Amino acid sequence: MTKKKYSVILAERADKMLLLHTAFLARVSPPAARRLLADFKKVKHSLVENPFKFPFADEMDVPGIPVETYRKY
Repeated sequence: MTKKKYSVILAERADKMLLLHTAFLARVSPPAARRLLADFKKVKHSLVENPFKFPFADEMDVPGIPVETYRKY
């Protein structure tokens, strides 16, 4: 039996933030920027296999976010 795969949707704002952080980090330390992207890809892939792996973010993490919508790492 094959494992079910889930779709991981990255918010447009989060995608832009990841690109900005990576670009900044690449100017300071290209190896660190590569590690950041590699770690992100690893976490994203783990969510494809198990989307319930990380707890939901809540008001303590980000004020005003909808309940049980975003997960935190």
